[in-house]
Order: sequence, then structure tokens, then C-alpha cells
Amino acid sequence: MVVLRSQQAARRKGPATSSSATPTARHSLSLFLPVLLLLLVVPVLCFMVASLPFVSGSFGSDSRPAAGRNRAVAVSMEAAKKTAFTQGQDRVKSGDQVLLMGHLGNYINAEPGVDYVKSRAPIQADRSIWTIEKIGGGPISAQDIVYLQGYRGGYMDVQGDMVRIKMADKPRCNGFVLTKGNDPKTSLTDYSPLVYGDIIYLRANGERNTYLDVEGQDVRARWPDEGKWQVITIQKPEA
Repeated sequence: MVVLRSQQAARRKGPATSSSATPTARHSLSLFLPVLLLLLVVPVLCFMVASLPFVSGSFGSDSRPAAGRNRAVAVSMEAAKKTAFTQGQDRVKSGDQVLLMGHLGNYINAEPGVDYVKSRAPIQADRSIWTIEKIGGGPISAQDIVYLQGYRGGYMDVQGDMVRIKMADKPRCNGFVLTKGNDPKTSLTDYSPLVYGDIIYLRANGERNTYLDVEGQDVRARWPDEGKWQVITIQKPEA
């Protein structure tokens, strides 16, 4: 009888112990899962943070918009092409003798005995030859300030809108800014080297900033424009 009661008591005690262990196991599992997730996530976050300098160095070194970067690259490539192209051509240098042909095909020339500058005929005469100079000498490029000396001395100069030969030393003359317009591909100012056969514009280096223009035989400097009447072709005199 006593044995039977003991067995019954043991059976009742056994299930009670088993049921009390189940919440403990669940509690341990609930603590283990966050720790496991933390161990997995932390290395990934560390890797991402360590990669940020590399990403910013690769893609953030140039803060300009993509269009600006592409434009700068295009300008650089175009300048390199022009430099390579002009290396095989005859560049104009300070001290060279040149011819200046207006848009009508006549040469701009000094007049003997007077200070007028005209554009009378397509003849390569002495009066049509100019010595082109720049401060410091060397090859000439667009945007350089140049001085044009006539065949009898004196320098071409602008007074108001009149173009004259000024019989004075170069430092007392204003000279001209030699331009080649804008690059047709980039629409930016052209700074390329000057070679024979180039189309140029001559802007008076003074307060009015007007360009030489040819109308009939007259050479004036009336407007701040690079138009058809202002077109000049620089040529090399025939030997």
C-alpha cells in the first residue's frame, strides 16, 4: 500500500518537474537569438563603414555635376587635338612678316606718305606687308596682344573708329587683341595657336573694344562684333 502511494506520488512529481523546465529553456533561447543576430550583423556593418572611404574616393573626388565633368574633358581633348594638328603646320611667330586679307579678297595695306590704312587690291605689294609682334616674342596664339608694324615703320592703331599708322614706339601704341572667335564644338573662347591661313579678328586694345572691319576700300573699327565684315585671313607672303 505504501509502495503504491509512493509510485503515485512520483508520477505526480515527474510531470510537474518537466513542465517547470520548459519555460526556462524558452527563456534561454530568447536570450540566445538576439546575441546570435548581433554577432552576424556587426561584421556586416563594420565592412560597410570601412568601405565608405574607398567609395567616396572613387566617385566623389570630382564634386562637379556629370555634365560639367564631361564638358571639361571634351574641352581638354579638343585642345589636345588642336595642338597636335598645328604641330605640323607653319605657326606665326613674333617678328614674322604677314599679309592681312579682308573679306572682299583685298589686302589691308598702309598708304605711302599718309597715315591712312586701306584695303585696295589683292596684290602682294610691299605696302601690304605687316610685321606682327608681341611683347616677349615667340609663337603667337589667339587672345594674344599683337602689334602690326607697317612697311615704312609706325604701328597700326585705332583712334575713335579710324584706323591709322601711328608713327610712335610700340609702348605708345595700344595694339590689337588677336581672336579666333569661339570653338564651334565647345562654344568656348578659342586659345589655339595661330597658323598661316587662319581666319582671325583684330580687336582694338582700348576702351571701345571695337574690331577692324572692311567696307569697300575703307578700314575702320566701328563695332564690337566678330561678323562678316570683320573677317581677316592671315597669310604668308610669297618668297
